[in-house]
Amino acid sequence: MNLKTKRKCWEEVVEKINANSSVKRDWVEIKKKWTDMKSQTRKRAAHCRRERVKTGGGQASVLELNSLEEMVASLIPNCQLEGC
Repeated sequence: MNLKTKRKCWEEVVEKINANSSVKRDWVEIKKKWTDMKSQTRKRAAHCRRERVKTGGGQASVLELNSLEEMVASLIPNCQLEGC
C-alpha cells in the first residue's frame, strides 16, 4: 500500500469520525490518537500478562483489558502483544 492510498484511507476514517462528533479533527490527529491507543493497549496487555505469571505468593490480582482495549488488541498482531 503506497502513501497516497494510506492517506486516502485515513481521510475516509476521518469523515466517518467527524460525522459522529461535534469536534472536527484532521487525519493527523486521528492517526495520532490511534497510535496512542495501540501503545497504551500494548502496555496494559503486557502489565496484565506480567501480573498473571507473577510469583511470590499472596492474593493474585485479576487484571483484564476493558472492552475497548480488547477491540484494539484484536487488531494488533499477537507478536506485538506477547513478543516473538
